[in-house]
Amino acid sequence: MTRDQLEDALRHWGRVYGETVDRELGEDEKAPAVHPIARAMEYGHRTLDKRQSVAFQRRPRAGEKSWSRDPIVCSETRTSHFVAPVAPPRASMADQVQTAWLALVRCDPELANVLRIEYHVRGETQRGRASMAGHTLGKYRELLAEGKGWMMGRMAFAIAA
Repeated sequence: MTRDQLEDALRHWGRVYGETVDRELGEDEKAPAVHPIARAMEYGHRTLDKRQSVAFQRRPRAGEKSWSRDPIVCSETRTSHFVAPVAPPRASMADQVQTAWLALVRCDPELANVLRIEYHVRGETQRGRASMAGHTLGKYRELLAEGKGWMMGRMAFAIAA
C-alpha cells in the first residue's frame, strides 16, 4: 500500500465514519452555488427550446414524423455484449481502516485520537484540530505522521494476511 492509497483510504474512512454536516444556513450566510445551466435557464429567454428549434428547421427524412425529430446526430457505439464494469466495494476499505484504527486505540489512544480528529472533524483548520487534540501544531503533525505510519504498517499487514 502506497502513501497515496493510504491517504485515500483514510479520507474515505473519514467520510464514512466521520461527522456529517447537516445544518441550516444562517441569516448572513450565502446559499450554495447554483449550477450554471440552471442559472442560464432561469435568466435566459427563448421562444422555443434550442433543441426544438433546430429540430424543426431540419428537413425530415422519408417516413419521419415531425414530432420525432432530434437535431443531435449520433450512432450506437455500444456492442450487444457490453457489460458495465463493477466498481470495487469502497465500504470494505473503510471497514478495514476502522478495524486497524480500533487496534491503534488499544495500543496508543493518543495517536488514535489525533487520526480521528484529523479525518473525522469537518470545517476546522489543522491548527483548530490541533487545539482540539490539546497539542501545538508541530506536535499534532508529528503525532499525525506517526499515526499514519502505524496505520500503513497495520493495513499492509492486514492486506498480506
